[in-house]
Order: sequence, then C-alpha cells, then structure tokens
Amino acid sequence: MNSDEIVSPDNKNAGQSMLRIVGYARESTREQAEDGFNLDEQERRIKEYVNLYYDDANINFSMIREEGASAKSLQRPRMKEIIIQIQKGEIDIIIIHNLDRLTRNLNDMQTLLQLFSDYNVELVSLKESIDTNTAQGRFFVSTIVLIAQWEEETIGDRTVRGKKESARQGNYAKSRVPFGYYRDPNDKRHLLIDEEKAKIVRRIFQSLADRTHTPYTIAKELRKENVYERQWKDSGIEHIIKNRIYYGTFAWYGEEFDNHQPAIVSKELWEAANKNAYSKEFHRHNYLFKGLVYCEKCSQICEQKSTTKPSGSEYQYYVCPNCGAYINEKKILSSIVIDLNNLVKNHHLYLEVRSLKIKEQRIRGEMNTLINGYVRQRISKDYYLEMMNINACERKALLARIKNAESHIRKMTFMTIDDEERERLKEKYIDKISIDFEEKTALLKGSETYERIIKYV
Repeated sequence: MNSDEIVSPDNKNAGQSMLRIVGYARESTREQAEDGFNLDEQERRIKEYVNLYYDDANINFSMIREEGASAKSLQRPRMKEIIIQIQKGEIDIIIIHNLDRLTRNLNDMQTLLQLFSDYNVELVSLKESIDTNTAQGRFFVSTIVLIAQWEEETIGDRTVRGKKESARQGNYAKSRVPFGYYRDPNDKRHLLIDEEKAKIVRRIFQSLADRTHTPYTIAKELRKENVYERQWKDSGIEHIIKNRIYYGTFAWYGEEFDNHQPAIVSKELWEAANKNAYSKEFHRHNYLFKGLVYCEKCSQICEQKSTTKPSGSEYQYYVCPNCGAYINEKKILSSIVIDLNNLVKNHHLYLEVRSLKIKEQRIRGEMNTLINGYVRQRISKDYYLEMMNINACERKALLARIKNAESHIRKMTFMTIDDEERERLKEKYIDKISIDFEEKTALLKGSETYERIIKYV
C-alpha cells in the first residue's frame, strides 16, 4: 500500500490474512520511577502476551514507545503516528499495558474508541480484560478513563494547593529566578538581591517613572551597551516592570503575598513606572524613529530635539551631531510612509493570510487524493462523499477568512496600528533610516526579514 492511500474503514481487512499488531508503551517523567509504568517493563509484558496468544507465522508485530509524554492529550508524536496508521488501514490490533497509557481524558478515549470501531481495530489492555467490540466493554473503558481523569485533576488541584501553602510560608515556588535576584545558597526557597543586576532593574523603573524612556528605548540602550550580553527586548522590559516581586509581593495562582521577598524598588516607583509605560500621552510624545535615524553623509546617528511654538504646537527634529543639519520628523514620515504602510500590510499578510492559504492548499490536496482514491475504487462512495463534504465546508470557511483578513489588512497603516505593535515592527524590520539633509529626504533600509516579507504581495 502506498503511504498516501486512504482506505475505507469498511474494506480495511479485505483479503487480509496476516494480523498487524502494534504494541504501545508510554511513560511521562513523573511516572518513570513508578512500578508498572517503566517503558521496558511495559514492552516486556506486551511481547510476552503476543508470544503466548498469537502465532508468530501469522502476525506482523511492531512496538511503539513514547517517552516523556503526558496522557492529558492525544497530541503526542507517536500517538499521532498510530492514528495515521489506523486511518491508512495498517493496524488490526493495538496492545497496551493499561488504559491510561493511551489517555487520561474521557473525550479523547471516546474519540479513540470510535476510531477503533470505524476501522475494525481491536484494543487489548493487559491490566483490564476488555472487549471494545461490545457496548458494555466500551462503557467499562469510559468509566475507567473517567476515574483516571478525575485522579489526574485531583492531583493537579493538590499540587496547586501545595504550592500556594508553600508561598504562604514565604517560599519562592517558581523555578525561574527573576533578573536582579539569586537563590539563597543556604535556603534555595528564598531569594537574595544581586546588587549589580538590581542597579539595572532600578534604572529601568526610574527611567519609566521619569518618562525619559519607553520599554522599547530602554531595551535598545541596554543592547547597545551590551549589558550582561543579553538580547534585551521591549517585551522583556515589560515582563520585568509587570512583576510585583520587585516591590516584594509574590503573585501566585491568583493570590498575592505581600512582603514575600526582599524588594528592589518601592511600590510607589513600581506603580509610577507601570502607569507611564502604558500611558497614551507618554507614547504620543515619543520620537517615532529614535535610534534609527542616520546622516547619509557622515553616517552619524542623529539626536533628537524639539521646539514648542507659542500656540502650544510641538515640533520634533532629528539633528546630525557632526553636520549640525536637521530635519522635521513629519518630513521623514512623509518620505517613507509608503514603505512603512507596506511593511505593516505585508507583515500581517505574511503571518496571517499566508498560513490560511497554506491550510487551504492542504485541503485542496486532500480533496484531490479523495477523488483519486474514489476513481481507483480504493475508498467507498459513502466515505468519499462524507470526507469531500467535510473538506469542502472547511475550505469554504477558510476562503471566507482569507477574504475578510485581506480586506481588513489592506486598510491598515503604520500610524493606525497601536504603539506597541509599531515598536515591535520597527525593532524587527528596520535597520536604519538614512537622511539626505540637502534634499530633506529619507530612505528606509530594512533587515533581511523585511526584505523577505516586503516581496510577499
């Protein structure tokens, strides 16, 4: 059978004499030390069962092992392989050590049982004696899985309660230590202040509180200074300023624990920094292209200067510190506004519409495969019509989404998107803006990523 063939469930075993048996063993990290869940032990017992109950000359046996995978979902690499093999008609019997090796989720188990039924796949569980070909057997399976799911959720609830209690006792329960702290070598449950890194933290909060910088410009300066050789980003700065641990409060599973760890900044400074970081007024007076504007003649990065007229109108300029030449920010914007608008549109078209079009192409491919399979009589008419209808509906919905997305995106401009997205796009796509001060014109020079997406449409 070719790997791309689709087999009708009704005709899967037509002319089939050799039983195709798959043994499946799974363990998660938490279960590795538990008796009966070890992969080698599961495999050994499955092979013993096969040797005892099946004739070697009349079977094709293979073993699939899944390590470090949770049973909360079917989205596991080896489980996906099994599902694909079943849909291709390549499995007759699946043998497991016990039911929760397949899943601990009732809905997922019902999905698998329906799949097994559709493709005449027999399920054998060594620990539970079950015949999934009967309603009673399927009910028994569902009951066992429901209990396993309840047990999993109960363990999760107990874990959360335990972590909250640990936090109440003053322990820092998170695995990742915030920048500016380190774990107390004498008691790993508590944090101590790293004074050198704490200086950077205080600088971040103070810059925002004083309105001298935004998260974007702070990250840019820290990268320029190569502070601790980190790839500073505005999202990382925002992560720092949102963390209440810096004024000593530990936020954990919806609760806050005051005076939990030593504070690096005061609560007042934390609140001022957070207020200003997301203030529309603060962002409105920012220079749009700070840190990006260069003099074409001498390659110097330009400084910012503003003037306020008696009428109250503010004018923002970029000045070359070497040449002394200057240009109004609005003039720069008007010179490159078409490039900026295309950047915004192409960014969204590339990330959103492109992915939708790829999905639509995949569905068309699946429909062509169905047509080919039906013409060659490899699948039944009922299966063909059912799957064609499902794919046609999904494709129609995708085409509508593509049309709506394209319509919305083509109305977007650089100045209509929000401040945070504008900063992210500049960070990702713009290397520099070169200024010809004599002609009062600007030229946008993009990154390699920019050059790739700008050609998309």
